[in-house]
Amino acid sequence: MPESAREHLGKLVHEKRVEARCHKRDRYKREDCAVFAGPRNVGLVMVGEGMAWWYRAYAKEQSARDCDSLLVA
Repeated sequence: MPESAREHLGKLVHEKRVEARCHKRDRYKREDCAVFAGPRNVGLVMVGEGMAWWYRAYAKEQSARDCDSLLVA
């Protein structure tokens, strides 16, 4: 049975220092952040491993390096 995205995320961050690097607020005033566990961008890892979605419409808001990682996933 495949593991859930929540379980997978838990394995990525369990007992690790986690940092949210927030760069903007959306129209509802929510923070838009990249989450890091050590040097790893957890969001990129989750997308790359098929456990999360990425919306191409937001590509212009991401760095070229992150976009390249997401396009390969």
